[in-house]
Amino acid sequence: MTSIHSLIHKVAEHLNPVLKNSKFKETGVLTPEEFVAAGEYLVFKCPTWSWEKGYPNKRRDYLPADQQFLITRNVPCLRRADQMVFGIDSEMEQVGDDGWVAAYAGHKSVSAQDEDEIEEIGDIDEADVQVPSAKEIERLTKGVEGVDVG
Repeated sequence: MTSIHSLIHKVAEHLNPVLKNSKFKETGVLTPEEFVAAGEYLVFKCPTWSWEKGYPNKRRDYLPADQQFLITRNVPCLRRADQMVFGIDSEMEQVGDDGWVAAYAGHKSVSAQDEDEIEEIGDIDEADVQVPSAKEIERLTKGVEGVDVG
């Protein structure tokens, strides 16, 4: 099934040309330049996002080599945080060789003593926060000032 999807995706990508003129308002599809500009703005506003190069054999010529896709890392997840508080992070145990799991296997609750042992997260020192210069902000927002996403 994956190979069929991959083949269809390759054919569709080959038949659909790369946009030269913006059709975002009509179709919601970005040009490569709009994608890079929007990505730069996202990386600037949200430091958990960053550009990735990707594998050389999967790179697209219409995007810069070091800006092939965006990825986010170290984003807190409230559901996962709750699971860790309640001791559910080892909630599944594999049963048999076919991959089925038993939910909440070995579940144990967290005691007040365990909570006292959890290390506090320190405050962020203002010296560690990098504030971009006006020139950098201008470079990052170039190309998106006229884009209306509303």
